[in-house]
Amino acid sequence: MIQREGIEKATAWAQGVVNNFARTPTGNDRDQAKSAVAGIGDYAIMNTYYIGTMSASSDAEEVAVAAKLGVIYPKNTHVNISWAAIVKGSKNTSEAQQLIEYLLAIQQQTIYTQENGEFPIRDDVPASDLIQSWGTFDAEVIDYEQLGATMIEAIKIFDQVKWQ
Repeated sequence: MIQREGIEKATAWAQGVVNNFARTPTGNDRDQAKSAVAGIGDYAIMNTYYIGTMSASSDAEEVAVAAKLGVIYPKNTHVNISWAAIVKGSKNTSEAQQLIEYLLAIQQQTIYTQENGEFPIRDDVPASDLIQSWGTFDAEVIDYEQLGATMIEAIKIFDQVKWQ
């Protein structure tokens, strides 16, 4: 948000979120979902893949909570991205390459989306029915090479607005 809107607007947004907390956040994403379903606040900010893992949980309470959740994508939706790289000079380059290829294979990408509620990285692997039921979104455009340059400012903003 700092890249797109600047520090002032990012600070105002963060302050607005903090001002609207129903309570001081505690726990993890699952706990936020459970609190919202219990009526402590109207919304929970969480990673969507938790809905997938809760839907498939062996814990009946988590399954019941997940069934009551919906997804609202904000404008410029943030997308968490996992990266894989091979360190230059690695002694296990071949094995590292094999691991990356394995993780990117159709079978593994299908498991990620069907069993873990994650979006597949491959265009030829459809997202799970659950993910598709949430609709589409416009992903935030981020200059990842510059992302680290704004990290300190982001931390300062969260400290300033007392985001916990």
